[in-house]
Amino acid sequence: MIISEEVRDFVNSCENELTEEFKKIDALCDKNSMNVLNAFHNNKISEAHFNSTTGYGYGDIGREAIENVFAEVLGAEDSLVRNQLISGSHALNVCLFALLRPNDTMLSISGLPYDTLHEVIGIKENPELAKEPEKGERCRRCYKFRLERAYNYAKANNFDFFCIL
Repeated sequence: MIISEEVRDFVNSCENELTEEFKKIDALCDKNSMNVLNAFHNNKISEAHFNSTTGYGYGDIGREAIENVFAEVLGAEDSLVRNQLISGSHALNVCLFALLRPNDTMLSISGLPYDTLHEVIGIKENPELAKEPEKGERCRRCYKFRLERAYNYAKANNFDFFCIL
């Protein structure tokens, strides 16, 4: 494929026009990088914080330290950082599963929840699994789904082994 000189000139002129914007973006990246580095320094992060643990989370200095770093960088009073939570909807699902039992009523005072939560809270039913008891086929399917996704990712990335939590 050959790109014409006219197109190259156009791209170059656009880049020249945006030079100041690119400088602002670079400056913001530098500032944010310094914020992260300062948070690591302020929380005395060292190689010890990246050692493996028992997996139970008790006395896990790495977990506690990284949560302090996130809170400082984001200007929050506290934070919860887990690599097992893969998205905001996933975090909300975990929370709702912990708080709600079958046939509980949830009141959403800020409007309709995200569509990704509709099945979790019962707005949208999965007819095939709607009548399944707690810890029944629905849990087995979710586990199988997660196991297959982990396997496919591990295989595609040449991992020697994999697991799910």
